[in-house]
Amino acid sequence: MDPLPILILALTGGAAYLAWSTWDNQRRLRDRGHQRIIGMVNARRRREEEVLSSANDPRLALARREGEFRERVRKELWRAGMSQLPPERFLMIAGGMVAGLTLVGLIFTRNPFALLFAAGLGAGAPYLALRMAQNQRRGQIEAQLAEALNLSSSTLRSGYSLLQAMQVICEEMPAPISEEFALVLDEMKIGLTLEAALIRMGERVKSRDVDLLVTASSIQYRLGGNLSEILDTIGESIRERFQFRSEVSALTAEARLSGMVLFLLPISILLVLLKFNPDYIRPLFTEPMGQNMLGLAILMQGIGGIIIRKMINIDY
Repeated sequence: MDPLPILILALTGGAAYLAWSTWDNQRRLRDRGHQRIIGMVNARRRREEEVLSSANDPRLALARREGEFRERVRKELWRAGMSQLPPERFLMIAGGMVAGLTLVGLIFTRNPFALLFAAGLGAGAPYLALRMAQNQRRGQIEAQLAEALNLSSSTLRSGYSLLQAMQVICEEMPAPISEEFALVLDEMKIGLTLEAALIRMGERVKSRDVDLLVTASSIQYRLGGNLSEILDTIGESIRERFQFRSEVSALTAEARLSGMVLFLLPISILLVLLKFNPDYIRPLFTEPMGQNMLGLAILMQGIGGIIIRKMINIDY
């Protein structure tokens, strides 16, 4: 028997088996790859469905609202120059004042109007203190802004860039304006544009003078122009507004003093009567009708104080 046909048949069969096994291995690898891709797609789809389902979760919505509220409180503390105070501690202080004044009201009287007034006073005192600190810090920034613009304009004329001029303000000017420009530089280092960082500064400070600076800088950033002359013009406008504000404050000093006297006079009379004739004034604190009259008087006194403040507060 000739062995050549057998050898050819064996080689053909071996080649066919090798080709089939190679194709089968590739098919299996391809199927595994498809299964892996399908598994990855399904896993990503499941994660997306979990995120979408959790977005409607009331607990997640509550946590998101709490985070937004905490961020708003942090911004208010920054505007007041209290950035070192955590929002949670400020809220604890406010809650403690509400509880403390309500407890004092329970000790002296059980009148619901008096307790409501005590609780409102405890809730309003931290808010008023925060507003007063914010107004004081805003006034300091407005008083320093003209000098800061003059310094930055001189720096630009010396050949430095705007960022270097801001750095000079941070190094040469005192707080709080140096803190605001330092925060602008920090935000630019993490990727914000100059326009966005200045807009955020305007949102933090909430001052018309700062808004004027932000608007002019944004226009110059988009359209170009002589920035040093723009800063000089803004600085001159701010100086004129500051001078006008001082004149208005001097002209309205008598009206503000009269309003303060009118607001404090009933309180002073009540304290004098408590000192020299307590029997005459005691029914206001012991009788239900007197307690209601006292609560109504306090309410009207507060409304009168707000009206007087609106009358003498000139918008300029």
